Amino acid sequence: MKASFRQKLRYRFERFMAKGGSSIFISLTIVFVVAFLLIVGIRALLMMLAPETSIDPVLQAENPRGFWEDAYTTWLQMTDPGNMNQDIYSGPWAKVAAIIAGLTGVILLSALIAFITTAIDNLLYEFRKGRGPVLEEEQTLILGWNVRVVDIIRELIIANESEKKASVVILAEEEKEMMDDHLVKRIPDPKTTKIISSSGDPASLNELKRVNAFHAKSVIILASCPESAQPEEKLISDTQVIKTIMALISIQEGKNKLPIIAEIFNEEKRTLLDIFDDPN
Repeated sequence: MKASFRQKLRYRFERFMAKGGSSIFISLTIVFVVAFLLIVGIRALLMMLAPETSIDPVLQAENPRGFWEDAYTTWLQMTDPGNMNQDIYSGPWAKVAAIIAGLTGVILLSALIAFITTAIDNLLYEFRKGRGPVLEEEQTLILGWNVRVVDIIRELIIANESEKKASVVILAEEEKEMMDDHLVKRIPDPKTTKIISSSGDPASLNELKRVNAFHAKSVIILASCPESAQPEEKLISDTQVIKTIMALISIQEGKNKLPIIAEIFNEEKRTLLDIFDDPN
């Protein structure tokens, strides 16, 4: 069955709107501009069919209205309905155009303001989640999160005291706010080391690229469970660690050049990792 023109138009519109916030903003802006031009045209047509003059409230005299003055008045009425009182001394047709402009402006501007507010809230939410790119270089990258992370960072802070600027980047599936609160309470003075946390999947290629893993000084991969965990949990943890190592090697085009320290429980899986060693 061949799609109708209406179905094709709706499909293209849905695809355009699915691109994200920018497409919605562009659409609302275009609708606002088109509505403004349409209302200006309606007002100009009404003034041509029924020419009229307004009464200047200061001079108490008739004041001829031109096209550009009507267009500017329409713009003011659409951006602020309070400006509808500028047509209080105009004729009935001008008042009708003013009402149309005011109501249209309220609807479209409300939609624009609501969209902008939502976009800002989403942006701040993304910042709080730690989803932005990390531009650090020569950083110590910690992948994963467990009870040992604080002790590890403390040791890194001591080791970095001789450096003017050092950084530790943590990528884990925990919420960024939780990680930051946990670290601030337990490490109030990081000295010369900057600690950056980011929320994401450590085994994801895109996430590793986002935290600039390729330019890391070294990588520490933490187990997802303690030593006292059940064998099933340890197996899941080891599997996740191996996936993370493979992802690290993948972003290096198949040749590992990063010093990687990984927590692995199973001895067989430790032996398996020998195949990932760089022969050079």
